[in-house]
Amino acid sequence: MSGMEKPMHSLIISHNQTPVDEHPILHDQVSIGRNIDNDIHIDDSTISNHHARIFIESSESYIEDMGSTNGTYVNGHRIKRHHLKPGDTIMIGQHRLELKSLQNQLESEDQEPTLQMSSNTIEQQLQSMPQTARLNKPAPDSDKAISWVAQDEDGIWWGFEKEPIADIKGWSSFQDTMTLKLKKETPNPDWKKTLHKL
Repeated sequence: MSGMEKPMHSLIISHNQTPVDEHPILHDQVSIGRNIDNDIHIDDSTISNHHARIFIESSESYIEDMGSTNGTYVNGHRIKRHHLKPGDTIMIGQHRLELKSLQNQLESEDQEPTLQMSSNTIEQQLQSMPQTARLNKPAPDSDKAISWVAQDEDGIWWGFEKEPIADIKGWSSFQDTMTLKLKKETPNPDWKKTLHKL
């Protein structure tokens, strides 16, 4: 099994319509099943020990059922082997898996300029930040300002107008409030503890 330089896709795993996990596809072949020796282990009695595999062939993604008892379904159809496209919905047992493309996200991260600053200057920089740098821009006559800062799982520092709420991989904020990308550092396993009020 050869590795890939950067994951191009990830699998979002949901149960009862609630996302419970996300797995980047890091190898040319990824096994899915109930046994813990699988690359993606799902503890579900309706899933076979070695249920299915996802593999990359000529830069295309495929899913193949490995002779499971209850079958593998893509977009509602039972399959033996299927060419996957971003947005396809896979049902394995009681879990839904959705293939998400990371290519656009990676290109955006490579191209998007990020302000580089040390952590101890964040508050000073926020005071002088032009309103045009804000990701969610309120009305021009608004007096909204950044009041909270925090790091997400990927190590990116964000500024928020209102106190955000931690979700699976980052922070959720109100749609009509200001959010500002500040800087990128190394991923921080304790990112949920970085939230503080200015």
